[in-house]
Amino acid sequence: QIGLLTHHSAEQVEKMVNYWVDRFICAKDLLILYGGAREDFAKLNLPVKAVFINDQRLRTRDHQRERQSYRGVYEAFLTATAEDPVDVCLITEFDQIPLVTDLEQRILQRLDEERADALLHGLRRVDGTSHPHVLAHEIRGELSKALAEFSVRQDGVILCAFGFGQVWKRRVLERVLEHPD
Repeated sequence: QIGLLTHHSAEQVEKMVNYWVDRFICAKDLLILYGGAREDFAKLNLPVKAVFINDQRLRTRDHQRERQSYRGVYEAFLTATAEDPVDVCLITEFDQIPLVTDLEQRILQRLDEERADALLHGLRRVDGTSHPHVLAHEIRGELSKALAEFSVRQDGVILCAFGFGQVWKRRVLERVLEHPD
């Protein structure tokens, strides 16, 4: 299942959906996660399921300072796919377009090869650095406490990744959402 996050006009979203369905995925496996204006969402006429993301934490301008969150996106995706849940989900943004037609097979192969529960773009270690997200959370005193309650790691490693193109095993994404932002 692919969740495609967008905020564009109905016309642009229709073109995007047609492109994806013509080249990469069956319509039943594509879910539009709409983060734009509600009035634009109402204009969508798509051959795929679409859900409106009713979470202002997604709609930030200064993402770091306003503490942008994908929580509403994850929750909407899991809720919209609850009747026919899949084991693996790709949540990506409108401007990340596959260059291969066998994306699903490649993702499943990579998950298996890495024995991974998630695949994230740009994953890197940021503990002990001046990474702005780490510093912003540490100033508030939240990060160490949250990690102590949530993380299964004992080594203090903190990893950071880009928000787009996230591949999750459903059970892991559900587990992440058991905890607050």
